[in-house]
Amino acid sequence: MTKDPASEARLEETQDDTETTESNKRKLRQPDTYWSWVVCAAGFTCNIIVLGCGLCYGILFPSLLDEFKKGKSETAWVGSLALTACGLCGPVAGRLTDRFGARAMVICGALLCAAGLLFTSLVPSLYLMFLTYGGMYGFGSSLVFIAVYVIVPRYFVKRRSLAIGLITVSAGASLLVMSPVCQALLDAFGWRGTFRGLGCIVLIVFFIGWALDPNVASEENEEVSERSKTCKARQSGKILDFSMWTNITFVAITISTSVVYIGHYIPMIHLSRYCEDLGIAADLASWLYSCIGAASLLARIPGSKLCDVFGPQRVFLVSSAASAVGTILFPLATNWTGLLCLSIVYGIGDGLMAIGSILSVLCTLSPTQKAQGFGFYELCVCVNALCGPPIGGWIADKTNSYHAAFFFAGGIKVVGVAILIVFNCLIRRHLSQEKIQIDTGNSSLAELLVVEKVTVL
Repeated sequence: MTKDPASEARLEETQDDTETTESNKRKLRQPDTYWSWVVCAAGFTCNIIVLGCGLCYGILFPSLLDEFKKGKSETAWVGSLALTACGLCGPVAGRLTDRFGARAMVICGALLCAAGLLFTSLVPSLYLMFLTYGGMYGFGSSLVFIAVYVIVPRYFVKRRSLAIGLITVSAGASLLVMSPVCQALLDAFGWRGTFRGLGCIVLIVFFIGWALDPNVASEENEEVSERSKTCKARQSGKILDFSMWTNITFVAITISTSVVYIGHYIPMIHLSRYCEDLGIAADLASWLYSCIGAASLLARIPGSKLCDVFGPQRVFLVSSAASAVGTILFPLATNWTGLLCLSIVYGIGDGLMAIGSILSVLCTLSPTQKAQGFGFYELCVCVNALCGPPIGGWIADKTNSYHAAFFFAGGIKVVGVAILIVFNCLIRRHLSQEKIQIDTGNSSLAELLVVEKVTVL
């Protein structure tokens, strides 16, 4: 019996395809393995380094004021832009991460951050720092930040919430770790040398980023689904999804959090200059930043458990209220010990606010809305957070004192808390009315059935 050459060729092609598919499957990394924790540690380290270079701007703030002779408001805009760029560029960074992968974005983001910091050390004008520090470094940090939050959860199934919590902790740890480094560089080399040193440190992220292998077995089907959705969206001409804005709970949480964060970063940016006005040494002021970072770090660890017990919205409301009170009390602290106590309160509030607000938003979004919905949330929050420190600096310039600026920061936080409380009260009232109507409708239906039964009898 002779064999058909065409069928043999087709059989060989089928076998080759099967072998290729099997080999590709073997190359996919499995979730919940030792490599998953390597990726988590890599993402944790990347966020510490990249975010820390922006959060330490307050330590450099007095030197920049003395160098460029600009007002507190103008100088604060630079650091505020760098701090909030993670959210401002979030939708774009998310799209690029979906298109090119998390590892490529972390590597490119690290190079962009390093270039931005090195160019910042050479600027002759404060306004060029908007481009180099606020623009280049800010966009690079957004690429790293978004990519880390995308890649790490893919490596976990059983302990995904723990992994996400550890990545969230990195934001608090960044200030704790990088503040002493920034102060040491400033003391040794000045502010220009500090930016050069930070640029060299960020290059560490370039090498760590290679560990973020995007080929994960548990996400293969989801990636195919997402690609098909993206292709359909491109074909229909609709790239972004705005359906989450019809969710009134999402809108209320976003508005409340955005208002709170208008005042939240005012103490962070202006604390070092305020200490200088009080005659507190620069090294002691840098320790306050480290204490804020340590308190925020320690608060984020049990924060997710508190959200499970009391609910994320309650955790956010209570921590925001406590942070508002601590901010209002800053003018009453006239020595380092008092500022240390208030800095710890501020740090605890920062950590719990971050956990509570993020979980509150994610709980209101459907699985298909979470990626873009969280991106839009970060965009709204960061736009408002961007305006806060310059407003605080403008108030301090007009009043020749930081007292009014801190009062404004605490007061605007109270307004944000009140917005969410009023919304929850209105929602509960609305649900109560609906329940009464449903109960009344059921009673009427029952009476109607009784009447019909009697009529039939």
